[in-house]
Amino acid sequence: MTRQPATPEPPAARLILTGGGTSGHVNPALAMGQALEARLGRTQMLYLGVRGRAEEVIVPKAGLPIDFVSAAPYSSPRRPLAFARFVVMLGLGMLKAAAALWRFKPDFLLATGGFAAAPAVLSLALLKRLGLSRAKIIIHEANAVLGKFNRLMAGRADHLFLTFPASQTGLDRSRVSVVGYPVRSVLAALDRRTALERLGLELDRETRVVLVFGGSQGARSINRAVVEALGWLERAERPPFILHAAGLGSAEFQPWPETQELLGRLYGPDWPERFGRLYRPEVYIHDMAAAYSAADLVICRAGAGAIHELSALGKPALLIPKPNLPGDHQVQNARALSLRGGAEVLHEDLLIRDGRLIEGLDGRDLAGRILELLADPERLASLSRNCRGFMASDAAGRIAELILNPETQASQAQPVRVLPPPPTHEGLLAMLNRARNGDPKGFDPAGLIPDPEELDYFRHRSALLLLRPAWQSRNVGVKLAGLLRDQTKIEPLILLLTERQPVTGLAKLLGGDFEQVGFIRRNCLTSLMLIDRLTPELEAALVQALEDPYYEVRSHAARAAAHFADRLARPEEFQRLLVAGLEDKNFEVAREAALALGRVGRDDSAVQALLGLRLHRFWQVREAALLALKRLSERGLVREPALLLDEVAGFVTTATDFAPHFAIKAAYQDLVQGLRRGKA
Repeated sequence: MTRQPATPEPPAARLILTGGGTSGHVNPALAMGQALEARLGRTQMLYLGVRGRAEEVIVPKAGLPIDFVSAAPYSSPRRPLAFARFVVMLGLGMLKAAAALWRFKPDFLLATGGFAAAPAVLSLALLKRLGLSRAKIIIHEANAVLGKFNRLMAGRADHLFLTFPASQTGLDRSRVSVVGYPVRSVLAALDRRTALERLGLELDRETRVVLVFGGSQGARSINRAVVEALGWLERAERPPFILHAAGLGSAEFQPWPETQELLGRLYGPDWPERFGRLYRPEVYIHDMAAAYSAADLVICRAGAGAIHELSALGKPALLIPKPNLPGDHQVQNARALSLRGGAEVLHEDLLIRDGRLIEGLDGRDLAGRILELLADPERLASLSRNCRGFMASDAAGRIAELILNPETQASQAQPVRVLPPPPTHEGLLAMLNRARNGDPKGFDPAGLIPDPEELDYFRHRSALLLLRPAWQSRNVGVKLAGLLRDQTKIEPLILLLTERQPVTGLAKLLGGDFEQVGFIRRNCLTSLMLIDRLTPELEAALVQALEDPYYEVRSHAARAAAHFADRLARPEEFQRLLVAGLEDKNFEVAREAALALGRVGRDDSAVQALLGLRLHRFWQVREAALLALKRLSERGLVREPALLLDEVAGFVTTATDFAPHFAIKAAYQDLVQGLRRGKA
């Protein structure tokens, strides 16, 4: 009798995983699939992603098959070509996804968002509506603010899992569970020796290891800073070893070539030999369990994935949150962990490179923070203790439990620790303006925002507005720099004030002059006065601003000269320019120049210039001249008050305004009374 071959045991479940673009989408999907497989036994899995994204590299390394669909990021209909591309790519992707779904016949579709998930989720939703599939749609949202697609599909999902409680707003909570962030079980801690062997590193016991990465795609500012920091780190008595993942990048951003180019430009072609015992750059580190385990300090972004991985392993970290994301969730993650004592935070800031502003980190500052932390073992141990368990753990296990046993609601995670959302830029500006208008002399942003870390965060966040292409956004950033009294922004404000890049095209036809429009240049002066620190560079910028083509800049420059009058190193030059400003065609400039002369004037020529305004056609300018003469008299620059009394009698003190009280007459009377007493 012939023995029949054994029939292969069918899988307990078929799972399709989808979501992509970054490891922050791919790894949670893999973690959920892994957790379901652990509970169900034999499963069959397929990943649907987009070619050229992080999933193309990460998923095969995880041992899963992957099929590719077409997809493109969402674009507004206000950009017709980009929107048309989005629609076409989505349609093609849905056809490919539908074919894969029909062929694979999944029991569950696990999606983590990103535009790569859209074709599969939409296709399955359509198949279910047509009665052609009974597969369950499971969506996980990693961020505090739901992505556009996940929010759109929340009503179609059989279950929506969230990392943060705040994401529940506006959702049907009967199908929503807050579970935290799924972390893959392969990220279990290893001993240092095993970790170093798996990484192929031969380091002595005393050498500290610093792991640096900016997410799967990479972060230009972090890559640039760590490369710049090498020159400072190599000077340390015991330099640490830097394990650096530059990132996979995208079509628009190629971090690995950029990093290599910067290394060669800063250190020459022999940089591999120079830093061979100090630094190893990689495109992407697949064995993150070994990398984390080997690291004494981790430097990374503050996305949900990184925070949960650090929390699961208890790794001390210096977090560099990406600013100005929806809800500023990375900054809020970093601040929450910092308040717990589980991490330190370093914010991105404005840097001036080759005469222009860029977003980034200063390499010397980064090197200093690294060496400071590594020199304090007690601090590192404290960060590790406080970081461990900060976020909800075993989210993947809870997700698997709730998928298989939906009634087991008791297994949901405790609420994740998050801070309330910060005010918007406009909200912060309004709050600061109200406080300043209510008490101009006593205004102090530190009194309004007493937490030094929060004030520091607002300063860094606001400063990055100065890089925005829209002048309206830059204008808000300029105002906030002054109201927050950020002394580190004096140089960037001066750069904006003095930049002379001419506009072209339509902007020129509409009367524009420079890229930094007149409103911005004017408000730079206001903010510099609020910061109230005169530097030689600022004094030189004020000289240039007194001759700016925009009248409001000239008038504010005169006001700034008066504000800094007692600290000017070149008062004679300012007196000359202010005297010239008395003849400005715009009466506001002439008025401010006259008022400023009262504080800046140094000799009798200032008195004579002001007397020349006695018949000026604008009474506001004549009034300013009288006030300035009074100030000069108070400063002892009027040698013969009696003679001046005769001169001021020629001032026309009438005004065109219909009012019961004329300010110019009051100014005249005050000056005359003071001169008669021999002082004003």
